[in-house]
Amino acid sequence: MVMQWFEARHIRSSTSCGHSPRAAAPATEPGEAAELMEHTQWATDTDLPAIAAQRREAIAEEIADVAILLTGPCPGCRAGDAQDLNVDMEEAVRRKLLRNAAKYPVEKARGVATKWDRL
Repeated sequence: MVMQWFEARHIRSSTSCGHSPRAAAPATEPGEAAELMEHTQWATDTDLPAIAAQRREAIAEEIADVAILLTGPCPGCRAGDAQDLNVDMEEAVRRKLLRNAAKYPVEKARGVATKWDRL
């Protein structure tokens, strides 16, 4: 769906908008992540359920923006670099989850927020 949206607008690659993934990705992705964080940045854990209920649609839109950045064809046009860099996102996520499972085994990491090298 993301690629169809960009293809309908003839936004197909980094060359079509004059930006390379290397140059544009660092400039675009932190901004969207910051917009997502703004909703909960100063909230306490007890505030989070109420904030989520009150701002659910706005939070969902920011999550969607981040997902679009990661899966779209052109980072300089507010899309992401995965397509331009020929990254299979599903495979990359699968491999990362396997690595994280090894670093954070359930028997050691369940219910704790400790970094893997201190478990």
